[in-house]
Amino acid sequence: MNQAFAATARAPPVVATLRWRVPGQILFERATCWTNPPHVTADVSGLLAQAVGALWAGQPRALEDGSIDYGPADDRPVETIAAEIARTTTELDQGDGGTPAG
Repeated sequence: MNQAFAATARAPPVVATLRWRVPGQILFERATCWTNPPHVTADVSGLLAQAVGALWAGQPRALEDGSIDYGPADDRPVETIAAEIARTTTELDQGDGGTPAG
């Protein structure tokens, strides 16, 4: 099994290596940008989007002059980010009386 987060975020020569797979091997892409498709199409895509960006990369933000810039990337160690995600808990919505809790 080969996996890619977003193939368009990789250099074309790197993505081209994914074209040749063992028969029966499946290529999974976590997020596929349909407006800028990769050179190699994944067999399975988790998300089809117009713009794809890794959550740990710098995020776009609007500046005071109206232009767009990217904030800093999350440079913490992968283990720290994973531990923070693992500690999260969900909160059930209590509903508003007209909708069910959930």
